[in-house]
Amino acid sequence: MNFINENRLLEKAKYFFDSPATVFIELAQNAARAEATKLRLSVKKGKLYAVDNGKGCNDPMALLTLAGSNWSEEVESNQNPAGWGLYVLYSISERVRVRSNFGELTINCDQFFLNEEYRNGIIEGIKSKHYKGFAIEATLK
Repeated sequence: MNFINENRLLEKAKYFFDSPATVFIELAQNAARAEATKLRLSVKKGKLYAVDNGKGCNDPMALLTLAGSNWSEEVESNQNPAGWGLYVLYSISERVRVRSNFGELTINCDQFFLNEEYRNGIIEGIKSKHYKGFAIEATLK
């Protein structure tokens, strides 16, 4: 039995969130969980920027899996992360570029939510270059 209609959920996700303020909270929590000592957040000319010096992300699927997590067992047990944070960002953005340990990934957010074939092939678009920390540039809607 399938209790969640994945395609419909993703199609409707853009209606769940509408504020960059929520994204700031999520990005700050993620930076703290990654043991960052510095975090810069800003919105300029329709773009949201976030850069931290934390441990970064090794697995890009952790950024793409709704309600998934790649946090340590300690973070999981102490903080119980829900794995929704970046979906908030995707729902209010046209495009999101993420750079971290795994490399660089650019997400066309409308295609991500509406096109299963795009979602299934998105990992193939990763540019393999190691970056320290975690950085996001999002073009907001």
